[in-house]
Amino acid sequence: MNIHQLRIAIAEAIADTRFATTAYFAGGCVRDLLIHRQTMDYDITVEVPEGGIKLAAFLHKALSTSEPVTWPRFGTASLIYQGCKIELEMTRKEEYKPGNRNPKVSFASLEEDVSRRDFTINALLLGISGGTLLDLSKRGLRDLHDGIIRTVGKPEAVFREDPLRMLRAIRFATVLDFKIEPETWNALKNNAALVQTLSPDRISSEFAGIMIPSPTPHLRNRSESEGTAVARGFELLLESGIMEFIQPEHQQKLEILSAKRFNLTPQELIGYFGNLDNFRLGNMMKSAKEYWFEHPEATNSAMLRHLKEQKL
Repeated sequence: MNIHQLRIAIAEAIADTRFATTAYFAGGCVRDLLIHRQTMDYDITVEVPEGGIKLAAFLHKALSTSEPVTWPRFGTASLIYQGCKIELEMTRKEEYKPGNRNPKVSFASLEEDVSRRDFTINALLLGISGGTLLDLSKRGLRDLHDGIIRTVGKPEAVFREDPLRMLRAIRFATVLDFKIEPETWNALKNNAALVQTLSPDRISSEFAGIMIPSPTPHLRNRSESEGTAVARGFELLLESGIMEFIQPEHQQKLEILSAKRFNLTPQELIGYFGNLDNFRLGNMMKSAKEYWFEHPEATNSAMLRHLKEQKL
């Protein structure tokens, strides 16, 4: 099921309800739709207090989705529908305390919700009822066309609030072959030391995304190989100064990975395991990449055996 089919299914379910005028696809799934990039996960934002949790409960009954998993503290919920993983949240504003990545959240307008997002290309919205595209940051569509990574807010504040966004900026620049605009890049370099405040697990997860990019047809240089993309990601980590502030074992691993290439394909997974829905295929690819990130010498056969043992 693609985003068009999913939008229609949800639009029909929420017709004549308050969700019809308040629910939007948001973030990466909208960006990826516009650059013809395959999406496994979908984010929906709802301009209703506790809207993510309420819409998830509604869809569970209306569409017979999986039982929603909820996080009331953040007003979010997660469910599976026909092989698609869907994250739902209310439109919100966030308040960060210094050194704490977990913000205090409260209900906010759609405009306020867009203003707290990380990058303009991730701040685009697609109305579920009607399919209207919204660019409330006024820069998202232009930056997506021009191949630019730019923070929605002031970059210094954006990175200080959540230093993980620095690694996300480099990951998006790597996997999409985009450029980080000068003010955003300078703020990233100025705050590189803040990467030390992140947990090892979050650092590893972002590094894995940088060093193992997915094959992506998009608006930028289609001829660039994955190997070149990995080399560029490694170069951005060096030039930003981030490499100076990570553990030596991470530095050594990144140096090894920059000279290698992950080449397990979804087609190989399907050939080995048989027909797979999008959700299971996405989980398997994620697990394979994590395994390869820890064992870069592993062959494709070894990764397939590992996935079989994990019984994903």
